[in-house]
Amino acid sequence: MREPFPGPAGNDLDGMLVDVDTALFGLRMKLAALVATLLGDVPGRTHDVDADFARWSDDGCRPCRCLGIAIDEGGAIMLSVAGEEAPLDWEDLDVAAQYRVAQGLHARRYAGGLYRSLS
Repeated sequence: MREPFPGPAGNDLDGMLVDVDTALFGLRMKLAALVATLLGDVPGRTHDVDADFARWSDDGCRPCRCLGIAIDEGGAIMLSVAGEEAPLDWEDLDVAAQYRVAQGLHARRYAGGLYRSLS
């Protein structure tokens, strides 16, 4: 067992980190549920998205543009990203990238609905 961080906060820092990790996990679940709900009644469970996000890999951080999002046959959320040969798995994105893509999907989906209602 590792020693608690020295100082007046002591073990409270460990508890704070657990709280942050728990909140991030909950946020990731909510974002996945939002995307699944937004795509749930779309034919083919796929939609165009225009969302920029940063992606971290072993090579560092690089900008990415999500062009589309879909739920595959196995229920996984997959993204079509400019410059990538294969789709990216939603789970491979950090929470900030997931949030940007979910925002882009929400905006694109409802903007399209508003446009169609005015036509």
